Amino acid sequence: MIILTWLMLISPIQIEQLSDVFFSACLPLGSSENHLTNYFEKKILPRIEKNNLFYVALDDDKIIGFAIFEKWEKDSYYLCEMAINPSYQKRGIGKKLVFSIFDKDLTTQNILLVTKIDNLSAQGFYKAIGFKASSFQHPDYPKDFIGFEFRKNSQ
Repeated sequence: MIILTWLMLISPIQIEQLSDVFFSACLPLGSSENHLTNYFEKKILPRIEKNNLFYVALDDDKIIGFAIFEKWEKDSYYLCEMAINPSYQKRGIGKKLVFSIFDKDLTTQNILLVTKIDNLSAQGFYKAIGFKASSFQHPDYPKDFIGFEFRKNSQ
């Protein structure tokens, strides 16, 4: 049975599980193991230390998917990262993870994110669940990333 929950404190075992999910989701997309290791250490681990909001999907206490949110503006959150173990994809878990922020913070009106311009599968997923391409650009990402936004009131 899959359970979705917020993580408040993240243990070393959970960090390892987050890494496993991240690698299993991203390696098939063509990224090198070296690139993914560097990204995990430079982007995801600091988000753990910064106490961003972590929502996870668990199957028998093992993390099989996660979403990381950072408060962006008054009523917006930035979806920093999201990954689902490929064997659990296409079951609605990603959509539940993405929209979980609306239940966590009832003042949330917008979700912002960026993805690589050539990551067509991610773009297709976000468009399918109601995101629209936007002018949003995260200052930490280069221009080869495209912004997406979900506005709660426009749905």
